[in-house]
Amino acid sequence: MFSIKEAVIIAVSLTLIQAGIYGANLLLGDSGLILGTFLASLFEVHAAVAGVVIQGNPHNLTLIYAVMIGLAAHAVSKSINSFVTGGWKFFLYFAPSQILHMLGLIFILLSLK
Repeated sequence: MFSIKEAVIIAVSLTLIQAGIYGANLLLGDSGLILGTFLASLFEVHAAVAGVVIQGNPHNLTLIYAVMIGLAAHAVSKSINSFVTGGWKFFLYFAPSQILHMLGLIFILLSLK
């Protein structure tokens, strides 16, 4: 069932993720962008990637690397979460497909540069 409270929490969280990545980029440059994307991707990959994409030209290799690191971090994070919530059996079922899925996206990004 829809909850306005939960919707607001999600909207604020996603906004803070994007603002955090932007702020890390301003403070630390490319290293901040990559580190911010990595940390944000452990929580939520969509906002992390959006936070990177709005920052510049898609031909900027730093942005591409940040997205690739974010995708990899997200795959590992979700795989660990699958083990914690579902045990070994669920982990062995879920993790390979999640990691292969993200590796496929990473290879597509590598082919674009």
